[in-house]
Amino acid sequence: MKKCFVRLLWLSLLCAAAPAFADVNVDEVLRQLDLQGKEVEKSLLVQKPLPDSEGLSVVVVPVIHPQEEPEVEIYDAYILLAKEDGRITHKFYQAEAWVSDAIALARISIDTAPYLLNAQTRAFGVRVHSEHISQAIPFEGETISLFVPRRNTLQKVLNDYEIYSGHGEFGFNGGSCEGYHTETKGGLVLSNQQTNGYNDIIVRKTITDRVVTLRGEACHEKEIKSKTSQRLRFVKGAYR
Repeated sequence: MKKCFVRLLWLSLLCAAAPAFADVNVDEVLRQLDLQGKEVEKSLLVQKPLPDSEGLSVVVVPVIHPQEEPEVEIYDAYILLAKEDGRITHKFYQAEAWVSDAIALARISIDTAPYLLNAQTRAFGVRVHSEHISQAIPFEGETISLFVPRRNTLQKVLNDYEIYSGHGEFGFNGGSCEGYHTETKGGLVLSNQQTNGYNDIIVRKTITDRVVTLRGEACHEKEIKSKTSQRLRFVKGAYR
């Protein structure tokens, strides 16, 4: 009984010590951007508290870009830092940032992992996940962009880097047991080596190739894994 009481007390202290974050006032954010609610794709709008930032949250606002093709959706992007009351402190804008067509823009997420680019600079990420749902020709992809606060703006230091992809083809000879699928998963690791005062980024990738064939009356799957890496260096204001 005593042990349970001590554990509950410890958990209560942890909860009390954890900072409480309230949602950003999105209506006020849109007012400052001079946007009406109908101009925004609210199903893709996301926000997340930014650690160690004195009450700031990252807010991603996808704005519906006017265009004539009904089967294609284009979005302008606002990436923001904002206070709880909706006051915008930092802003980045990109016209026609995302396209959703046969490969649909499925979701956007905010990555607040500690991307320490040097002793004074911490970046956050915006991940964009796209997919084509099909048994015959499946596809998934995810890109990540990194942003750094600069005065009242945000600098995009990594642009739409493909961090995940999965694609394949099945049933191309009319058989459900014939096909292939390739999946590439990547992760960003900050290096101790620097270029122009910024830590290099090592992208470590695991590639999984699967081939499915019909042997007699049974499906046979062969899987081959391999690893590769890429070094990104900070050149002319961005990682390349």
